[in-house]
Amino acid sequence: MSRLSPPIPVAMLLVLAPGHVVSQEEPVSKTEIQFLVVGTRSGAQTIPLGAAADHVAEGTSTKADIQVRFTDASASRACGGGIMVTALPPDGPHGPGPLWRAKAYVRHAGMDNITIDYEWKRQVDSAAATLADGEDKGTVVVKEIWPVLLDAVPASEASNGCFRNLALILVAKPPEDPATRERRIAYDVWLVVDGPGRHWSRRLQLIGRQSETVGFDYGVFRSRLTGVALSKSPYPQSDIVETTVTGSVRGRIQGDGSIDLRLAASRAAHPTDGRWSKIEHGEKVVRAAAGETLRLELPPPAAWDAARDPETFKTLAQERVALVLTPTPVD
Repeated sequence: MSRLSPPIPVAMLLVLAPGHVVSQEEPVSKTEIQFLVVGTRSGAQTIPLGAAADHVAEGTSTKADIQVRFTDASASRACGGGIMVTALPPDGPHGPGPLWRAKAYVRHAGMDNITIDYEWKRQVDSAAATLADGEDKGTVVVKEIWPVLLDAVPASEASNGCFRNLALILVAKPPEDPATRERRIAYDVWLVVDGPGRHWSRRLQLIGRQSETVGFDYGVFRSRLTGVALSKSPYPQSDIVETTVTGSVRGRIQGDGSIDLRLAASRAAHPTDGRWSKIEHGEKVVRAAAGETLRLELPPPAAWDAARDPETFKTLAQERVALVLTPTPVD
């Protein structure tokens, strides 16, 4: 691990023509690995305290030694002292704060699918700390928006600045190219519905920054079932099904002008009488040319009970619901 950075914010079937699905054998060039230390104050939010970061190629590893130090109490501060995070000294733990020695090996790197072998050891100065040593290792698939908690300990030192606990978090994401960091992508997203005897569509025009997740919601559309026998007792059944389609799209412009995309969507359906409700989900990560049109077919609701409403689910299966997406970089 080469440097210690200042604190950072914590925070189906796809048809392509002529692009291609990003396979497991096609990694991104490098992965940005961060070992992030965060703290939580009493009655307050969790905040970042510092992070050690490195850019790591697939099949290689990085490591960091992070020492947490409690600063002296200060009469000018309501909570006394505070916490500092430093990469020194590497020889052993100093003071009551933990020394985390962490390592990450990038097994596979892809957009929202980064497989990492990790290991960490927590060492403490037995003469000054009430904490105990600890360690762990394992394998995790990291998504860019989902940090992974590796370790958490109480912050029992009196001069800790009102912090109640500390944690070590693993963050992994593709590094941003300075040339594309401020770029934006326009998404022309159509919802297309084809059913027996009808065809209609709804359109959303969205825009997002490089690597930003942009959500969408097409509201409710209703389908009246035809040719389906409904039970009249003990309660009448509705022949109208309400469907919603929601999801998100996220894009990353590459150096060659192509766009890595993650398109995710959910199709929820239920009759207006509420006798059942189903949600089906589809998603795919693809690489496409700028201006290329992609189509994502959303699966129909699966029959939750073959003995009930079989004709209803059969009719819904004949209704094709798809998203048609065209991404275009905004200059």
